[in-house]
Amino acid sequence: MTATEKDLTLTVERVIDASPETLFDAWLDPETMKRFICPGDTTVPSATSDAHEGGRFLGEDQRDGHRKGWTSILEKLAGVA
Repeated sequence: MTATEKDLTLTVERVIDASPETLFDAWLDPETMKRFICPGDTTVPSATSDAHEGGRFLGEDQRDGHRKGWTSILEKLAGVA
């Protein structure tokens, strides 16, 4: 069986010492996202954020001279309570 985009789900959990408002805003701002999204010596040379339901996050990770692109679709956007 071949997986399709609809078959794949990824849940990432990470504890970050910042307010919920700061983290929410970081996902919507590509420049901020590039600084916090990757661990260790991984960098994000490019990132875009189309911040609305159905919008896409596009980016590119770089580590040890290798680049890998990624795309995510924002299924639900809910503000910080």
